[in-house]
Amino acid sequence: MRRTVFPIVLLVAALAAGVLAFLTGTADDVAEGSTTAAATTPVLSPRRIPTWLAEPVGVARLLPALQDVVAQSPGDTCLVVTNGDQVVYQHNQSLPVVPASNMKLVTGAIALDVLGPDFSYTTKVVGAKPDGSGTVQGDLWLVGGGDPTLATTPYIDHFTTGSKVHTSLEALADSVAKSGVKSVTGRIVGDDSRYDAQRYPDAWPADLRVQNQSGPISALSVNDGFTGWPAKQSPDADPPVATADPPGHAAQVFADLLRARGVAVGGSGAGKAPEGAATVASAKSPAMPELLHNLESGSDNETSESIVKELAVHEGRPGTFADGLDVMRKRVADLGVPADGLSFADGSGLSSDDKVTCAALTHLLNETGTTGLLGKSLSVAGKQGTLTDRFTDPSVKGKLRAKTGSLNKVSALSGFADTAGGTDLTFGYVANGRTYSDALLAIQDDLAAALVAYPAGVPIDQLGPR
Repeated sequence: MRRTVFPIVLLVAALAAGVLAFLTGTADDVAEGSTTAAATTPVLSPRRIPTWLAEPVGVARLLPALQDVVAQSPGDTCLVVTNGDQVVYQHNQSLPVVPASNMKLVTGAIALDVLGPDFSYTTKVVGAKPDGSGTVQGDLWLVGGGDPTLATTPYIDHFTTGSKVHTSLEALADSVAKSGVKSVTGRIVGDDSRYDAQRYPDAWPADLRVQNQSGPISALSVNDGFTGWPAKQSPDADPPVATADPPGHAAQVFADLLRARGVAVGGSGAGKAPEGAATVASAKSPAMPELLHNLESGSDNETSESIVKELAVHEGRPGTFADGLDVMRKRVADLGVPADGLSFADGSGLSSDDKVTCAALTHLLNETGTTGLLGKSLSVAGKQGTLTDRFTDPSVKGKLRAKTGSLNKVSALSGFADTAGGTDLTFGYVANGRTYSDALLAIQDDLAAALVAYPAGVPIDQLGPR
């Protein structure tokens, strides 16, 4: 008789779990079945029964909260929540939506796939070798390699919040001086021929340029292509001005740095370096993990669009927006992303012509996971990046890694939630059609609170035998 007790207990537990799972939502909301982490406990063990019971209870409590998030959101909203490959909840997962800066998740994932985790940009100084007196006869060229992080210390120091990794232009000037160059009879000439001269994507509205959402995109740009930026202590000062000549501006700044180091130079300008010119000095940018930090956590638009052009060059094509976006369209399928409804007009998400789906966003996030380079580059709730001043409640702070996104009628948040139950939930949320406001941010607060509280059901130790 005792032999029948254990199978009956298992059967009852399985039936209870199945009933609870059924009650958690419609077939459209919850994926069939569930996944659990591997464990050493035998499959036929009563120790597993509490977990089987707790998981559907947790889901049952999570789903109404997610449904409430959707109910508060505009009609054109998608929301997907997954536990690994298992879909916990989905609403409009294949609806094409304008992603705003969530587009940078797509750009970052493709950059990792095409350029690789060890990629970095290289800026060179080339020209004739200095003679015995340290004199370079003729011009010295500053040749851009596409590095969007090339900057001077005063520019980096003027930022009031966050951190921005960069390549030091001062350090490159130091290298030239240490190489023995004491004077240049000609000019310092900036060369940005690696990419074409189109400074902004066609799909960007003109007002974005006036608002300084991005400086001009160039293969040689210093300080994001801006001049006259305000000091950190002067928040009410005039905004920075985007230069009309990025390579010429970079050459001028570099010439001034050389003079400050005792190197005599003539004027400055822009032009293409001669083939075969000797390398006098060079500077490598931070590697891909740090570039992704600028891209995702800092939501840096220049980094996004420079990556687009670099993707094209890497694939042997001209360094243009059009060619880079074409590479992105073709490579996204290689990542296994559901491609229906996707449309790329830029790499940063400033264009309202970009379209993604929440299914695509969560797929890309799950490809890297929380420990991958893309996951590690996301902002941290209440601590880092664009989330530094958000989600500061102790229940959420530090438990959310996510990419923000906002345009006039777009509110987006996608990433990972470190839950109370020890599970990493992946989520993608994009709302279109309502003017960006504090009310939309409050909906994201509700979403975050619901995710980190998961499973928010009966604690396992209360379900187990005593």
